[in-house]
Amino acid sequence: LVEEIVDKLKPHAKIPDMKFKVTVVEGKEVNAFALPGGQIVVYTGLIKEAKSAEQIAGVLAHEMSHATLRHGLERVGQSLGVVAAIQLLVGDVGGLLALGAQVAQTSVLTSYSRTSETEADLEGVRMLHAAKIDPEAMADFFQLLKDKMGDLPDAVAWISTHPQHETRVENI
Repeated sequence: LVEEIVDKLKPHAKIPDMKFKVTVVEGKEVNAFALPGGQIVVYTGLIKEAKSAEQIAGVLAHEMSHATLRHGLERVGQSLGVVAAIQLLVGDVGGLLALGAQVAQTSVLTSYSRTSETEADLEGVRMLHAAKIDPEAMADFFQLLKDKMGDLPDAVAWISTHPQHETRVENI
């Protein structure tokens, strides 16, 4: 199912010749993430939680959008820039390469910014619409997550890297 959905969305991606590889991981987590170059990981917990193939398509379109909008590479570049500046300021140019490799790995595996998340949501909606898949299903999935897990309280929501579910539903 996941491969069929990716095949249907791929022609509508910002980079249609990008090679997407989706790995489904057994786990209770209701999560998915994208790595640079089109690698996408989806947990079976997310697949089981979804109420329709269209909701899974919404998640996949969102993750494919992270890859085609180059959000992962952007994160690595930003992180390496900060590390390079610190290393140069303290005069430790020799440690830059070793530290840079670790920072690159860490930054790829950390969450995107709220701006990147919103961009991926909106690009995912565009892809779904172009593929003739109801984009409302993406909003329905975020509503399902909100109903099940709620949103962060406003007092701490500002620290989250993701927009509140309610905001995402409204944007979609």
